[in-house]
Amino acid sequence: MVGAKGLSGLKQFLLGSVSEKVMKYAPCSVLVVRQTSRTTKSGGSGSPLRVVLAYDDSKPAERAVQFLASLPRQDRVEVLVVTVQVLITTFRMDLKQKQAPLWREQQLKANADLERVASELQSLTPHVTSQLLEGSDASEEILNVAGDFDADVIVLGATGHAGIERFLLGSVANRVLHHAHCSVLVARG
Repeated sequence: MVGAKGLSGLKQFLLGSVSEKVMKYAPCSVLVVRQTSRTTKSGGSGSPLRVVLAYDDSKPAERAVQFLASLPRQDRVEVLVVTVQVLITTFRMDLKQKQAPLWREQQLKANADLERVASELQSLTPHVTSQLLEGSDASEEILNVAGDFDADVIVLGATGHAGIERFLLGSVANRVLHHAHCSVLVARG
């Protein structure tokens, strides 16, 4: 568990972020804690904990589900499970993409996965909802829904790239960690 100090701009680019480095290299799950406007106003008590779980049918995402499901039952927790179907928007390819039979199959599978995950998380809390999102950038969609949901924490699996790919491409988890207004939990096995 680490706190987010909040460096910005050139200083963060040159020095890097301790929390980002811990998230990338830690062999265990990492919680990067940020104070939200909800916890500042209410002192953290009185409101339920609002969790956005980003799920993409990968092994790391399954670890995130298992991690949440293993927590003691909490009636004061609200969970929103989201899956992002990525659209290719260059040259308006999204129009053609949405008309393909494969798109509908992916939608059906994603909705079935969301139902299954929501059902698994019923052991944690009865307040579980799910939402299938569409967009060209998964991290941006996750951040937008977390803002709309007024989330206290975003939970997602770590996938990670190696070497130069990590530096050039980044990852959804890294972008979410960098831009989130709330705490971020990156689950590892």
